[in-house]
Amino acid sequence: MSEEDRNAWETGRYGSGPPPSGGSQLDAWQQGQAIKNLNDAELQRQAAAGSGSTFSPSAPTFPTGGPTAPSGGWSPSGGGTTVPSGDTTTTTGGGLGCLLVPVLIILGVQLWVCLYPLSGLATLGTAVGVYLFLQGGLPKLPGAVNSSAVVIAFIIALVVLVVTSRLEQRLGRRAAYRIPRHVVRLGLFGLATNMLFLNYGGRALIRSGFAYIWRPFETPVQTAVVLGAIVGMHFLMWTDNGIRDTWHGLLEAIRLR
Repeated sequence: MSEEDRNAWETGRYGSGPPPSGGSQLDAWQQGQAIKNLNDAELQRQAAAGSGSTFSPSAPTFPTGGPTAPSGGWSPSGGGTTVPSGDTTTTTGGGLGCLLVPVLIILGVQLWVCLYPLSGLATLGTAVGVYLFLQGGLPKLPGAVNSSAVVIAFIIALVVLVVTSRLEQRLGRRAAYRIPRHVVRLGLFGLATNMLFLNYGGRALIRSGFAYIWRPFETPVQTAVVLGAIVGMHFLMWTDNGIRDTWHGLLEAIRLR
């Protein structure tokens, strides 16, 4: 067969162009188009059925010597090929979710301690203390986390969270408590910002002890970041604004205020 017929067959088979005007090239294009239609129909049927099996329907093929279809398509000789199944695609969303949840929990605990030092430290201390007290007395597998102690510690800490949160909200209505707490809040947010800044640069991880606490203003950039966080949190927590009102409304909705 001529090269023009082969090109016309490829055009029809892969849908890469319009049909020729007539003659043997149109016949070759129609043969390739017929294979394409059968291939598309079988793919749609298997996608709807969720099947990943192979298929080899009888279909018009280009005469011997025709072009070879690329991998994953139809062969001009009429042989079938395996259709990749959508079920074999590896999903990484679950793994990312498993990593994201602990990070969000840690950040949430840190935020709560900075906002409500009394409630946060009491809740965190209760959870750790109860777990350490129970882990030795409850049965568990060697080297495994004591799940029973975790559940009990979580429930008790949740009760402490509700009680101390409501208590701190009431104490916060008095200037004698609200003003010192605000100063402590700003210090905690400045410290947290400094730690995040240094960890991002990797320096807090190589310093001994708590050296990063006593040197929060080593560079102009670090100073600007820490002071910016302190000033920003001051206006956010001390003045009337939409974010503050929304946060208080959320606490009231879940009975923590």
